[in-house]
Amino acid sequence: MIATTSTDGDGRYLFQGLVPGSYRVEVPAAAFSRGGALEGWRSSPGAADPGTDGDDDGIDPSGSSATVRTAAVTLAYGDAPTGEAVGTGTLAAAWPDAAVDATVDLGFRALAVGNRVFLDAAPANGVLDPGESGIGGVRVELWPEAD
Repeated sequence: MIATTSTDGDGRYLFQGLVPGSYRVEVPAAAFSRGGALEGWRSSPGAADPGTDGDDDGIDPSGSSATVRTAAVTLAYGDAPTGEAVGTGTLAAAWPDAAVDATVDLGFRALAVGNRVFLDAAPANGVLDPGESGIGGVRVELWPEAD
């Protein structure tokens, strides 16, 4: 490992002061563990298209709590993609755009559960039939299943 950093409130990160060479970015397995920033999340199916801003460059791990890493990113002076958003404040790069590759994005997703609370009118068959409507304003709670 060469360096570590943490994302800002918008999910942006930046490693600065690098020399030309090949690098990979990793989110360690610990981030997916209990109490980790990505507990309960998984890597999105990645496009892994280097040089394209806004796509998921993570190589999907085989397990739900394994390290997520990118393919090699090769840096050379004046050879980085241009026009991508680098960030603001402390994450704004002080170098020309062609010296910063800000296209190495990692996407993650969480599980979710939900759908509808509906009025089961005649024939009251337990199925949301055409013409039956949802019921607004109903408080719905999520509880863990007893161990």
